[in-house]
Amino acid sequence: MISQNIIALSVRQRELSTALTIYTIDVYTNSMKHQTIIRHKRVNVTLPEHTLELLNSVAKKGQRSGFVNRAVHFYIQEIGQSTLREQLRKGAIVHASRDLSLAKDWFPLEEELWQKKDNK
Repeated sequence: MISQNIIALSVRQRELSTALTIYTIDVYTNSMKHQTIIRHKRVNVTLPEHTLELLNSVAKKGQRSGFVNRAVHFYIQEIGQSTLREQLRKGAIVHASRDLSLAKDWFPLEEELWQKKDNK
């Protein structure tokens, strides 16, 4: 396990309105093995009770931050991939007639080249 030392701890206060104040805590860790500095922020999150029970069933206390971090990255990656798939699908539908026309125009030349290749 990589040993980590806390380098700095700071608390910031941000006034969003007269009724709401958000406090965030910055925690910097130093990995002695790789000499890299990783910046973490402590946030308070409100979850439905059922969601918290689900989270506690898959990640023990002390491991929840890492689990939530991986889950968020996974979710963002999946959303990005599904968005890309949807954009590609819509683009294929929009350009289907153009693509079919191009394929018909180039088919005779392709067929001729394949026949020449097969005869060699």
